[in-house]
Amino acid sequence: MVSEGIDDDNLEPEPPPGLGQLTGAQQALAEFLEVDADLLMAALPVEEMRALLKLMLQGQPQQAERQLKSRFFAWRREASPKTVSAVERRSVGALRALADEAENVRLRREAEEHARQEEERRKEREKYLAKLAANFHRHWESASKEAERGVASGYDSATRTIIDLSDAYELKSDRNAFEQAIQQFMASHSKRSALVRRLVEAGLWRK
Repeated sequence: MVSEGIDDDNLEPEPPPGLGQLTGAQQALAEFLEVDADLLMAALPVEEMRALLKLMLQGQPQQAERQLKSRFFAWRREASPKTVSAVERRSVGALRALADEAENVRLRREAEEHARQEEERRKEREKYLAKLAANFHRHWESASKEAERGVASGYDSATRTIIDLSDAYELKSDRNAFEQAIQQFMASHSKRSALVRRLVEAGLWRK
């Protein structure tokens, strides 16, 4: 963000020739130097920045990138030190406001992408749990065989399976059936203290 020690009424400096837009290498350098990415977006012409932000909000970041590159190449063909210096210089306060706008859009897009990924993970998880629910007995047997190995890795594997089974029963709205099944499982393995500890810590069993 623009330094807090700079007054909002100050004007932005004129861009040096060739730096009206950033190349990929210049962008990488800015990131290495920890230059605020939102401030870089704000340094674009206002109408151009808002057009690109609109595309991003509409879920079209690739189109925004293509337009930015196209405008950059057009600028390279036409730009000269004279035309660059003729660009209207904005106040620091205006740059701060534009940077805030760019930040808000970026955070919104990141939140939307995070929500999309979480929804995909949820669907994949439910698909997996549905497969477990199709044959509960086989997976309880699998957990029992892992526990019978009597080693830490076996207890870890059995605990992970039972966690998944618990979620699968929950998905089927049949919690009572899970309680009955784990009672039967523990009837054979209650003396395995390391396994019991793992199940207690996972909230699946009470001593």
